[in-house]
Order: sequence, then structure tokens, then C-alpha cells
Amino acid sequence: MPTVAIIGTRGYPSYYGGFETAVRKLAPHLADAGWDVTVYSRPGATYSDDPDRDPRVEVVETRGWEKKSLSTLTYGLTSAVHASRRKPDVALVMNVANGYWLPLLRRAGVPTLVNVDGVEWDRAKWGATAKRVFRTGARLTARYATRLVFDSKVIERRWAREFDRDGIFIPYGGDTLPEVLPIEPGLRHRGYALLVARFVPENSVPQFLRAAREIAQHHDVVLVGSSGYGGNSTRWRHACHAQIRVFTGSDISATTVGYIACGSTLALTFMGIALAAQIRH
Repeated sequence: MPTVAIIGTRGYPSYYGGFETAVRKLAPHLADAGWDVTVYSRPGATYSDDPDRDPRVEVVETRGWEKKSLSTLTYGLTSAVHASRRKPDVALVMNVANGYWLPLLRRAGVPTLVNVDGVEWDRAKWGATAKRVFRTGARLTARYATRLVFDSKVIERRWAREFDRDGIFIPYGGDTLPEVLPIEPGLRHRGYALLVARFVPENSVPQFLRAAREIAQHHDVVLVGSSGYGGNSTRWRHACHAQIRVFTGSDISATTVGYIACGSTLALTFMGIALAAQIRH
């Protein structure tokens, strides 16, 4: 049975963000395909009593420093060290910040498939030092990763231009729902405008809010998300028109939000093929 370690997310099962949604879908899919799956996790970040948790997926918790600018690096380091000792057939690594630890996995003979995500060193949420850390992590990822995964053609072109690396394009997918989902009280089916995002400037939330003041004259406007790591969602509520409703994690069920952006079977199949390719090489 081939073995895979998944490094760089908050764990399994977690509902924090896109990477965690991908892992919630991918880990059981790989188990179905005959893989022995281990997901590295952060203490307190997963739901051990989640009814959808697949018992075939092993969860290994490691330690790290729970700080905005250091959490990914420190948890990535302890996960990479543990995986280097175990020597899985392949490691799926999320986030270029973990590029610092790819040499550990390479030295252990573990091929790596890295999902680079976005261009973190350009994001407004990070200061100058953090941006340099991400940029260096990207350079190390370009140098040491066995193979790369892009979820955007634009990101793929940027990596080719700036780092001279190609990879596999796997776009976002979505589940086909078997039934109509319930609508939040007070809303009408197809009667409202919806934004689902982390409430940070680079997700165009301020631009949406400006447009929402016009939209709200004729339609309900709904925002679903959170303010991100250690942020305060209250200021987004204060910035909203009275007819704009804001739902955060405490207001709306994770199950409902989870249907919004889930990996499709096709995307999961591509990821499984990509992982298998690392073993063959």
C-alpha cells in the first residue's frame, strides 16, 4: 500500500480554509484509492468527533508556535521532521512557506508535491519581513520540490516567469448537490447577492462593500466568512449597510459553508495521479 503524508494545513478534519477543505475531501478519496494516508495537524484545530471523519486517515499532531507570522513555519518544521523519520512514499505539502523544510524531506528520500497556493509575498496582510520569508520560501520550493501544483493558470505563468518552474494545473472544483439546500431565514432563493471570503483587502471585500450599498437598494446582500488570523470581524459589520447581513463562523453552520467550495472528483483524481507520479519517479 503506497503511503502519503499531507503537510501544511491545520489538519483533518478542519474547516479553517481552502487547503483544509481540500484535505477533508482528498484524504478519504486517497484512502478509497488504496493509499495509507497521514495528515499532520495542529492541536485543537481539528474535530475528532466529526461524524464525517474517515477512521482510515491517520492524524498526527505536532507542536508549533501559534503566532500569525510563525505558525506555518513552526508547524511545518515539526511535521517535516516527523515525516522525514517515517519516510512515506510521497509528501503532499501545502504552502510555499514550507519550502524551507523541503531539503529535509529530500534528504530523507521523500519526493514532494507542493501546492503553491497564491502569491503570499504580495498580500497586504503581511509586513515586509513576512513577505521576504514567503518569497524565500517560494525560491526554495522552486529549487527543492519534486513537482508543483497550481490552481490558477495566472499563478502557473508567474512561476514559470519568476522561478522557471512548471507543474500541474488542477482547478478548483465543486460538488454536485443531490438536493436543494435550505435557505437562511429571511432570504429568498436567488433573491440575494452573496460574497464568501476571508475578510481581508486582497479578497476585494472593500470593493464589494462599495458595490453592495447600491445592490442593497434592491436585493439582500450576504457576506459569509471570517476576518482571518486574529482579526476582528466587528469592523466589517460596522462598514456594512443596514440591509447587508454578515455571517461569521459563530452565525452559520460549518456544514452549510462547506458546500460552497469543495474539491470535485475530477480534481481529486488528478491529485491522486500526481501523487502516484512522484513514487514512479
